[in-house]
Amino acid sequence: MKNILAFISFLLICFIPLNALAEQTQPVVTVQAKGSTPYQQLRYRIPDGTEQQMHVTMKMGVQIPGQLQLDTPPIKMSGNIRVKNLSNGDFKSFFNMNKYSLLPSSSPQTVVAAMQAEIDNLPSLTGWQITTSRGEVVKVGYDLESFTNQQMKNQLESFQHQTKQMAVPFPEEALGVGGKWQVTQNIMTNGMNIIQTVTYEITSIEGNNVTLQTTLVQNIGNKNLAAPTLPPGATATVEKLKSSGTGEMVVDMTKIIPKSTMTMKTESAIAVEMEGMQQKQSMSMDVHVEITD
Repeated sequence: MKNILAFISFLLICFIPLNALAEQTQPVVTVQAKGSTPYQQLRYRIPDGTEQQMHVTMKMGVQIPGQLQLDTPPIKMSGNIRVKNLSNGDFKSFFNMNKYSLLPSSSPQTVVAAMQAEIDNLPSLTGWQITTSRGEVVKVGYDLESFTNQQMKNQLESFQHQTKQMAVPFPEEALGVGGKWQVTQNIMTNGMNIIQTVTYEITSIEGNNVTLQTTLVQNIGNKNLAAPTLPPGATATVEKLKSSGTGEMVVDMTKIIPKSTMTMKTESAIAVEMEGMQQKQSMSMDVHVEITD
């Protein structure tokens, strides 16, 4: 059980670094269909001083060959966000994630206890981000003074300088219901290159609310891995990484955080070499994430 939990933690740090906070190339936005009239430009119109609650719930199931499937208890993270309008039309959002909890589940008690011990030691995560009216995040910063875990602090310090995009990049063109666009970008995380393609399709526009169906595909580019969790002298190679997912997002153009759900499946295989010995580990992981306000 301990080996499974250690491997899950390793993969989470390597492949799911806090809402994909990693060095990313500028996203390429390509309109695939304009949809039906009337058309409108998708732009945020957030009143100055807007405050919003945010709750993120994540459920995860892990399957390692030769072992029973492990379903971890759902994790709920809660916080608040306050938005300030900037003179150039951008928005600066100040966030504070300050509550972490495990929801009731049928997960093994040993897993629940191990995860509870971890989240009990998590401090509040505070910071800010600057977003354009098109949803492009141009800058992010974190307050990491309260993080006593130096490894986690180093990881987050790296992320805050590398982040290029966390929100949905809207196209320049005006679209209507049925409109569809694709966002392609390269994500560099821990020395590894992930090619990500996300497709958005408008299913409804009602007042300030735009509902989107989303699909996501990730494939590996550069396979070398430089994860901070590796022991000195060890090298890791990602032999396989393939992710796909679908979801729905309801964007309120007067709020910075959309309501959304996403279900994703990832298949991965990693080879770690140390002192002339190599160990290979493969895994499949099902993740369901829900964001509410």
